[in-house]
Amino acid sequence: MKRVAIIVLAASSMAPSAARAEPLFPARYVACRQLSAERRTEVPPTAVDDAVAVPRRKRAPTMKLLPLVVDDVAVSEPIPEARHTAADERVLVARAPDANDYLCIGIPRGRAGILGVLGAAPGTRWAHHENDSGWPSRNMRAAGVFQLREAIPLIRRELDRPIPSPVDYRTFERLASHAAAMRALADLGDTSVVSRIRAFAVEREDEPIPQAWHDAVETLARLEPKEAQSYAIELAERLVTTASTPVDYDRSLARADHLRTILSLFVEPSPRAVAALGKLDAVAGGESIGATGHDRCMLLATRIRMGDAVLKTALRGELEPDLNVQRAVGCYSEVIGAAFPGDDLDDLDAILHRHLYAELLHLLELERAREVAGSADPRWPAARKKLVTWLSKRLSDPDVAGDKSDNRHQPTTRALHLVAMAALGDTKAERDLFALVDDPKDDGVAPWIGALHAMRLGLGGARDHAAKRLSFGRDSSTSRYSTEPWPTRGDVTITEHGAVVDELAREGDDRFVLGLLDRDRFTRELTVSHVARLAPKRTCELVAHAASGAESEAIQDAFWALSALGNACLSDMEAIVSDERQSEDARGMAMELLAMMRAPVASRELPRSLAKASGTFRAALERASIILKTRE
Repeated sequence: MKRVAIIVLAASSMAPSAARAEPLFPARYVACRQLSAERRTEVPPTAVDDAVAVPRRKRAPTMKLLPLVVDDVAVSEPIPEARHTAADERVLVARAPDANDYLCIGIPRGRAGILGVLGAAPGTRWAHHENDSGWPSRNMRAAGVFQLREAIPLIRRELDRPIPSPVDYRTFERLASHAAAMRALADLGDTSVVSRIRAFAVEREDEPIPQAWHDAVETLARLEPKEAQSYAIELAERLVTTASTPVDYDRSLARADHLRTILSLFVEPSPRAVAALGKLDAVAGGESIGATGHDRCMLLATRIRMGDAVLKTALRGELEPDLNVQRAVGCYSEVIGAAFPGDDLDDLDAILHRHLYAELLHLLELERAREVAGSADPRWPAARKKLVTWLSKRLSDPDVAGDKSDNRHQPTTRALHLVAMAALGDTKAERDLFALVDDPKDDGVAPWIGALHAMRLGLGGARDHAAKRLSFGRDSSTSRYSTEPWPTRGDVTITEHGAVVDELAREGDDRFVLGLLDRDRFTRELTVSHVARLAPKRTCELVAHAASGAESEAIQDAFWALSALGNACLSDMEAIVSDERQSEDARGMAMELLAMMRAPVASRELPRSLAKASGTFRAALERASIILKTRE
């Protein structure tokens, strides 16, 4: 069984990949454009196409110098004339005045526009996006999120475009575009580009600014983990080979930065991995790599996970009850879980002694699976009794006792402790656990972590309680205090809310779609990717029913995302529009979605509703009018 680490999330509101990715969702107040009559005369539409190519001048005009009178300068050099090459030429593509993109008219009506942007000639600029070099990247991201598989050949073309050299602003624009293409292809599961992405990673290895390299290996790991590990092994071997070779300062910095990322690519134990990591460990502290402290400790932990039995035995001896060797003390937090992973009952004593809850829950999950399969360890009954005794005794310790007035109280530890007890059949602990999950006043991460691991351990009713917790996300925020970074998957940042969405989706529970209305934008973006891929039958019903009470921005994002389902939500949106008890936010955005569907009710009701509407409700109806009339 695959081992899953406990999710503990960061206080920061921005993960690395999220920091460079523009929001998936459009801001509704600027999503739709209705140009003035004066503007419409500037770029007239044609009968053949709604785009007019306006080429730039092929070269700058020659500058003429006025006569210059000088006193003591013998020679006056002329001002250099700007030269332009064919590669620098760009074409401005101006859309017709009534054209709007997918941000306004949604999916699938915006599909043709997305494909048009992705199929345009390199360097094309777009009306309303003249200064936005990232517009093609946003369209690539939309194609990946909404599973537009016909876009795959168009996105692959981006990987063929050369990176400008020497380095200037275009270099970074092109690298960002390459990264967007790779992430979109990973969203679409296009494994045919694995070798190209690997070659790109090799090419960018020694660059002092390693973001492009990180983007490549992250995508490689998502598409083909085994290929990513193979690359990591080869890179580790190359680093060992060149460790004694003098390198410049920038390259040594790049190599030190690479190490932690390299280690994350090792996922499957193998002798070759053990050998490569052992040799890398021997040279990692030198000038050419310069890895110290935490990175060296992570290297030790990875060696153990890859199957280095000699090192594991040595470190287990150092970590068993007495800490008597500095190596184990200095790397305790990194290696303790690797040395005692909870793969079998031999780890139980150390797990209990060290209070290793992640490893304990992993052990319980394995033993429950072995019981079901009829292959339980004969030592399990005695170990279970010992475990129950330890859990019951520790329930009175301050960190898990439940006394919130005691500053030693650890809500996350208590949640995991209750999950373990409930998994062993303690009905009171199970009631306490689900009371914690169902408490709308608890704004910490503990209820979310409890809900997540209750599902992973298969507790009865766990999914119902997790869905209830997810519904709280629409009207309450969560306080986070961990210093650990949030995990990411491509452009998506996975918060504790997102982890619950992931698990519900994995277990086939349609209620994961409630994440579309979450206050947290990251959770909404993650949920959209599941909705587009799985298209659950109850999506419209669940989202429409839960929209009441959600924030305006969440409603707008959620209903816009529902456009990806075509006309599936027609009846639910008509019901919201006609129900005056619904909020104006919900009714206005429902009308926009009906306009995206070109539903007859939108044409019929819009003139009458606009006559008496005001404020933000009127703004939504005006956007709906634009959406209804706009061309694709």
